[in-house]
Amino acid sequence: MLHLHNHVNRYHYPLTLLLGVLAVVMLPALLQFAWGWWVPTGMLDAQTVSFSVNLMALVTSSLILHQFQQYPQKNALSYLMPTTFATFAVLIGLVWLLRLPYGVKLIVFGLMGTLVFLGAQYVILRRHLSITLLTIPLGRCHSLADSAGITFIPLLKPVLPRTHFSGIVVDLHSRSLTDDWERFLAQCTLAKIPVYNLLQVNERLSGRVAVHHLAENDFGDLAPSPFRQALKWLFDTVFIFLISPVILPIIAVIALCIKHESPGGAFFIQERMGLGGRIFKMVKFRSMFIDRPGSHFTEDGECHRVTRVGAVIRKYRLDELPQFWNVLRGEMSLIGPRPESLALAKWYQEDVPFFAYRHVVRPGISGWAQVMHGYAAEVDGMKEKLSYDFYYIKHFSFWLDLLIWYKTIRTVLTGFGAR
Repeated sequence: MLHLHNHVNRYHYPLTLLLGVLAVVMLPALLQFAWGWWVPTGMLDAQTVSFSVNLMALVTSSLILHQFQQYPQKNALSYLMPTTFATFAVLIGLVWLLRLPYGVKLIVFGLMGTLVFLGAQYVILRRHLSITLLTIPLGRCHSLADSAGITFIPLLKPVLPRTHFSGIVVDLHSRSLTDDWERFLAQCTLAKIPVYNLLQVNERLSGRVAVHHLAENDFGDLAPSPFRQALKWLFDTVFIFLISPVILPIIAVIALCIKHESPGGAFFIQERMGLGGRIFKMVKFRSMFIDRPGSHFTEDGECHRVTRVGAVIRKYRLDELPQFWNVLRGEMSLIGPRPESLALAKWYQEDVPFFAYRHVVRPGISGWAQVMHGYAAEVDGMKEKLSYDFYYIKHFSFWLDLLIWYKTIRTVLTGFGAR
């Protein structure tokens, strides 16, 4: 689904969410009250707390899934269960920490009701709210092809058809736009008909930004918000401290396994290029034999250099765990463009003069390029990976980071996309 769906769902989403609140929360509460099963004794009785948990979980899960739909997805429904379970788990954890009373059966009912409602909402809206967009067949609009939920219909002349449509797509940078077409677009805008630029439509469909030139964000700025970047660093730091009791034993076990299998240290330290183009020393688990020569970066056909332990930790991305130290030092973030080695960075700079633009944000342990393009060898598909990095920088937000988190966790659990 695309952000373009937000125009169609401007009224449908609030109405369906209200319907979910009535069906999953309000109706069960009213029935319990009518049947005499629930007599409110205060704001903190078990039933009130349970219904409050169900309400907050439903609204939060719905909001997260709604935000995810603005980014390219093959199957947004796959995030329904992890989002809902995670939301309920966090809220129940807060209730437990505050030692508030709650009803297990009511919360289980709310969990199942939320899953059923949000799943049905997604299927129904996807089936009945498909988008039809008119295109002005000038410039690069000829390259548009139908995709999941979106149909493109070219206009032969500057006259609106009688068929139903959701907006118009035009290559605003095309020199082929005549006065008649520009007059037509102005009239459509006055008539409250959405007009989308081809550039933004292609980005929403592919999750990539063209690397032919620099691209500003939605505010017309090349750099993401400094406040958001500072808030993100604070979140990363707090998160690492919270999970350190779980992560530190895992790091110790992996280090011992690496030392036991082959000579050499457990860690691999390499200079990488980070925020502002500054050089820092990135830490990883060593996954290769130290006595087998090769490049300073990973290339295809080099499996003979990888140890048995190294193959496992690479597949499940566990070789990146020591980079939590780099995050605590402020050199990296949990999510962001992967930092390149100095040799690769200099090589890439020759092909893409503004390659350094990717250093406007902190590099990350995982990133949009990795979860969309896959964890390929570092020298393969440089421009394609860079187009995903630029998309991330342009659309830098909490919701995009959360989506990358979900995709990264799937990689860790399944080994999908390992190199």
